[in-house]
Amino acid sequence: MQVGINHAEKVADNVGINVGINVGINEQRAIRIIAQDPKMTATRLAEILQVTVRQAERIFSSLRNAGILRRVGAKKNGHWEIIQ
Repeated sequence: MQVGINHAEKVADNVGINVGINVGINEQRAIRIIAQDPKMTATRLAEILQVTVRQAERIFSSLRNAGILRRVGAKKNGHWEIIQ
């Protein structure tokens, strides 16, 4: 499912407001990045955030565990969804 950038930004803004201080700065940045590119990989996220790939994996895990993010589909051809 491809969403428009304006919609993605609105979703990311709402998630940022709803999450509050329970999510760190990198997690908030990751939400915005994933909203713009739902097929984001840990490797690419690590490059953008300038963190290690392992840290990017932890960010994905943290967002999934917090109920903010879910993976739809397989590893290779799936995408991320931001849950409202």
